[in-house]
Amino acid sequence: MNAASRARAFGATILGVLGVAAGSISYFHMHQLAEHYGESGWRTHVFPITVDGVEIVASVLLFVAHVAGRKPRRWCGQR
Repeated sequence: MNAASRARAFGATILGVLGVAAGSISYFHMHQLAEHYGESGWRTHVFPITVDGVEIVASVLLFVAHVAGRKPRRWCGQR
């Protein structure tokens, strides 16, 4: 493995660890938020997953559009 490959692998590892840490902090925060506003049971666990899931899907779609050389569509009433 050459130096460039090792650097990419190291960078991917660091990004992966930071992603897991950020995801667990986000999950814990949104779980507490759901409980605070009266949700209970399975809903307190599903809420953070759905919110983060939408964020991940949107990010992947923006990345794919960028790689394909397309500008993403505007939404939310932007002109």
